[in-house]
Amino acid sequence: VRKSGRVYEETVSTIFTRVQFPDTPGLPVGVSCAYQHAVVWTAEGRVFTWGMGSFCQLGGHGSNERSDVPRQVQALEAVPIASAAAGAITTLALDRNGNLWSWGQGLALGRGGNTQSQQLLPKVIDGLPQGAAIVSIAAGYADYVATSHADGTMWSWGKELHDNDSVTSTPKLFLGAGSW
Repeated sequence: VRKSGRVYEETVSTIFTRVQFPDTPGLPVGVSCAYQHAVVWTAEGRVFTWGMGSFCQLGGHGSNERSDVPRQVQALEAVPIASAAAGAITTLALDRNGNLWSWGQGLALGRGGNTQSQQLLPKVIDGLPQGAAIVSIAAGYADYVATSHADGTMWSWGKELHDNDSVTSTPKLFLGAGSW
């Protein structure tokens, strides 16, 4: 039972299952897993997702339905991806030109809005500085996301896990804890 009083029912498996990866050129070079979904990217820059899609975090496989097998995110088919990150209900992808894409639900989309904002298809996050050289990305449980740039600066947005007052839905320069 959740704090709200609603019953929470879930089936949890402790058995590992081999995931059959689609027959596609290029080997997977990275994987990021969240509670309900996973994202994989290949040496050729293709990105695949699978798992629960109820929050649009799979990137628009035609719906927000669940997928038990990895499926390519078609909206990024022509965009070579360098890395990706699975958040609780949001997915990020960094392309090889330094653009950061997001899709899913909540503050981690990085485009303003609120916790109910949804983005079914990947879209570039415009709030980062023009020409920013993003070198890594991370997505966390409570919509908290950060990117680090080649010069060592970090930009973050979302909700800090232990601080309900620290919420921003667009990228802000991260100056340390409590900087929002």
